[in-house]
Amino acid sequence: MKGSVDVNETDEHGKTALHYACERCETALVAYLLKREDTDYYKKEKNGLTPLQCTPASGRKNVAILFSTYEEKKQRHKVKKNLELKNQEMVEESTSEVVSPATLRKTLICLLLPFLYLISYNGLWFAIKFLVVSLSFYYISLAYFVSEIAIRPPWYHHQPKAKHLTMRGNPDYWQGWITDPKTDFDLDYEDVTFESTDNYILSGWYVPPKEGAARNLGIVLVHGGGRDRRSWLRHLPFLHKAGYGCLLFDMREHGLSSGNSRGFTFGMKERYDVISACQLVESKYGYEHICAMGTSVGGASVIMAAAIDKSIDVVIAENAITTSATLLDQQIISIIGGYFSHRRYSEFLFKMFRKCTTFWLNVRIGNKPTKHCQALHCIGNIAPRPVLLMHGTADTIVPVKHSKILFEAAGMPKELYVCENAFHCGLYNTNPEEYESRVLTFLNKYSLPNNGKKDN
Repeated sequence: MKGSVDVNETDEHGKTALHYACERCETALVAYLLKREDTDYYKKEKNGLTPLQCTPASGRKNVAILFSTYEEKKQRHKVKKNLELKNQEMVEESTSEVVSPATLRKTLICLLLPFLYLISYNGLWFAIKFLVVSLSFYYISLAYFVSEIAIRPPWYHHQPKAKHLTMRGNPDYWQGWITDPKTDFDLDYEDVTFESTDNYILSGWYVPPKEGAARNLGIVLVHGGGRDRRSWLRHLPFLHKAGYGCLLFDMREHGLSSGNSRGFTFGMKERYDVISACQLVESKYGYEHICAMGTSVGGASVIMAAAIDKSIDVVIAENAITTSATLLDQQIISIIGGYFSHRRYSEFLFKMFRKCTTFWLNVRIGNKPTKHCQALHCIGNIAPRPVLLMHGTADTIVPVKHSKILFEAAGMPKELYVCENAFHCGLYNTNPEEYESRVLTFLNKYSLPNNGKKDN
């Protein structure tokens, strides 16, 4: 049967080719027709029967299996296609104002002056070769430099040999809570160190739950890229009061944890730190259930960790990233997109530059796109464990569409909390009452009764 044939064409009885194939229990033909994207599975003949309903009882079981199999494949393909389209739309929407052509002309003139000098002294052929090699080198080098900024942004701090966390460069939205749980909130805590993969030694604080209110669920709090454990200090009081023991820790290459200030990997390696932290909370402090709660890169890390570690029972991700390449692509378009005109050659050069940059980023963070192991690709593997995604509408660093796309990709049970006018990592600052209510309601909904801790 040729692909150009209309398989949904009906005869005088209103039946299609699929109706007759089902009536005769010709499973090979049924499978072929179901495999075609243009086949209407549910088209009814004159008596109101679908193809499956026309199948004799003796062969209906085998035909029904074919229907369910191909319907599932079709739905998966449809969901994947929709996610890819929305991801592409999100990138395309990240545009910036176009820079004046006069500025570009002046820049080009400055670049051409050395070229003209080479022509006059060394000849045209040498100048062309020199220009091609030089431009290629700087093109690739600039892409590498952009990837360097992505993994080590200006706010990145790492002091593995220091005794105390730095007091410099802390964001305003931490609201001055930058010391420790005891000093800031009069909450007792324990300094902890534990080992992660690749021989990293991680540092953190364990804050026990309020006496007499301990629950059987411990929470691991994971900071964003370039920050440290203090990202969650201002959240501690309401979690402590609700009876949750919390572990705040510095991921590898952050804070006081070991490393060589290499920056972060958008969750590719940090996910193993999350798993190690969850194992510590379970083994050392005896919690029966674990919640991994992260923000930004930490949000992506807890999603990626839960996808491979089934001992993580609950996931809460705040302003999480779909994929590192998508985020970097958006930032490049937003910052320098205006310097490229909308002509075909200019758009081609800009597109190739973005691809070169994301290539460098993937190489440096150890991500192989074909393995599909970033948050967007693996969040569906968390189900049937619950996931709460949270994002602010005013987030200019990681747009809110990231969480909306992750929400569509996640399995049930799942919830999405979109906080109006909240900036990046600033949901709690914008509306603390609603934030507390959303988080505690979610934890209460998916936690077991308060029966304390299990014995070690």
